[in-house]
Amino acid sequence: ANPGARSSCSWKIEALRGIVEANPMRVPFIALTETWLKDGIEDRQVSLGEDYVVHRRDRVRRNGGGVLLYTHHNLPVENVVTLDNDYCQLLLCTASSAKWVIGVLYRAPSARLKS
Repeated sequence: ANPGARSSCSWKIEALRGIVEANPMRVPFIALTETWLKDGIEDRQVSLGEDYVVHRRDRVRRNGGGVLLYTHHNLPVENVVTLDNDYCQLLLCTASSAKWVIGVLYRAPSARLKS
């Protein structure tokens, strides 16, 4: 799933909870962009329950943007790396058990290609 998550603390989180409850063990990860989350919003406020771990990179100096990755607890991830350079927010991690590299990237529409 990769919908824009603006206002993700409200109805979109409830919609995602419904999806994962209806499909237990079938959704290994969920990636969201444009989360609009800030430091004052805690991970527990956007949690999907005990089965998913929250990883996120908020846009620090501007409104909007941000990325969030939910990973199922049966898919342990490591090497979580994040970046925020005002133009992009990036979150990368590895899931060695599945031999996957998972990434979520938000690039602001106003960002120049050479930024």
